[in-house]
Amino acid sequence: MILKKCFTLVIIICLILVSACGYKDIDKRFFVVTIGVGKPDNEEKTYKVTLKLAIPAAEIKAGQEKFVLIEEETDSITEALRLIKSKVDKELDFSHTKAIIIEETIAKKEDMKKVMDWFIRRRDIQKIAYMAIGKPTANAVLALKPESERLPSNSLFLAFGKLGTETPYIVTEQLFDFRKRLYEKGLDPVLPIIRVDEKNKLLIINQVSIFNKKNMKLILSEEDTKLFSILSNRFSKANIKVKSMSKGREKSFYIAADEAKATYSIQSPEGKKPYIEVNVKLEGIVEESSFEFTTDMVESNTKIAEKDITKKVKKVLETLQKKNLDPLGLGLQYRARHSADDEWEQWLAIYPDAEFKVKVSLTIQSSGGIH
Repeated sequence: MILKKCFTLVIIICLILVSACGYKDIDKRFFVVTIGVGKPDNEEKTYKVTLKLAIPAAEIKAGQEKFVLIEEETDSITEALRLIKSKVDKELDFSHTKAIIIEETIAKKEDMKKVMDWFIRRRDIQKIAYMAIGKPTANAVLALKPESERLPSNSLFLAFGKLGTETPYIVTEQLFDFRKRLYEKGLDPVLPIIRVDEKNKLLIINQVSIFNKKNMKLILSEEDTKLFSILSNRFSKANIKVKSMSKGREKSFYIAADEAKATYSIQSPEGKKPYIEVNVKLEGIVEESSFEFTTDMVESNTKIAEKDITKKVKKVLETLQKKNLDPLGLGLQYRARHSADDEWEQWLAIYPDAEFKVKVSLTIQSSGGIH
């Protein structure tokens, strides 16, 4: 009898302790799915912070997802969230935050180490959250409601997670990797750019921006973004256009590459100019041609394609070099293979003047369905 009373007392004490904890039921929470950081309208403030809060629905239908956008202009992200809390009736839950959108203006002018400090320190922000640049504003990206979207911001998650569309134009970057690139010597940060098509209610992601250790310095074109995906080994499939001249007329054909891989070797021979060997291997088929491309023309056109792709790859590499940007991690590779105390200073002296020796090896497996 005494044992039963003691057991009951222990249970009552445990229930009292549990009821005193800070846990709140799911119906008392707002789930933040996306966070936007942009330029405020008030010039005296530093940031405009926008939260996209998902509203649960009994029935999920495409184009009918429900969400709330709440914004606040302050000098810090912490202060903005405290003020936003005063506008809602539920606790903000960041455990489902899967995308962070930085406005282009902020990326160009602000120190990204300072901007990202809050996101890195918060324990409840997933370090695998996707990151991107919002253009023209972060708020415009968050506010758009694509017709095909069934859940708030799900179109972004499908695109960046490669669960839906797969394309070399979309460069995926996550919070943990972006933070690493901000601090790691020899590896510069990159972020995809999201543009808003208001007319068709679409999010367009086909360019990538390159940062130094502080802010955005370069935006690659659509074609260069595709090549960057191959050169950084982020994507192994791509369609590449090849141009050639025949009898004074321009001809072109498209290669659908199923396998693409790039490797690098940094050489600094004594007494000679340093150079970087770049080997790109491609395998694929001819998917489209402006002229009659048959099987017996594969060998001759392979050489034309290798020459054309080599020129394009070299152009991208030299563009990055001129801006003194290294998103491919060549400096990190150099540091990994040299143990001198001044290996970083050596690389800083080598990179600006190094020559790129590009070799493209293309295997055209077939001319498609035409023989």
